[in-house]
Amino acid sequence: METIKAIQTRRSVRKVSDKEPSKELIEQILDAARRAPNHMNTEPWHFIVLTGEGRNKLGAVYGKENQKLLKDANQETVNAAYEKGIASAKRAPVIIVVTMEPSDNPRAVAIEDVAATACAVEI
Repeated sequence: METIKAIQTRRSVRKVSDKEPSKELIEQILDAARRAPNHMNTEPWHFIVLTGEGRNKLGAVYGKENQKLLKDANQETVNAAYEKGIASAKRAPVIIVVTMEPSDNPRAVAIEDVAATACAVEI
């Protein structure tokens, strides 16, 4: 697909396939993301690939955050909020978590590291 056509037809979708992409495809995606522009070559991004049961820890975080939003809820509602978090993390067979660590280079600008990480995510 041509680059311009790929950009023009790109859409975010809520429905995802339950088919897990190959390790090779995930590596291709990460390799492309690592090529994002970044001032002073700080490469501030970190990628964490979650698959299978590895998604449960993220789901637990989601579930606990869901529970924090509840006010005066009964135990059934509290449990359902937690399970919703688990289900959310298992919605896709692979989740790529992206984090950013600002450079300790005194000449680097922190917002540029944020922007570089955003570029990596969009790739």
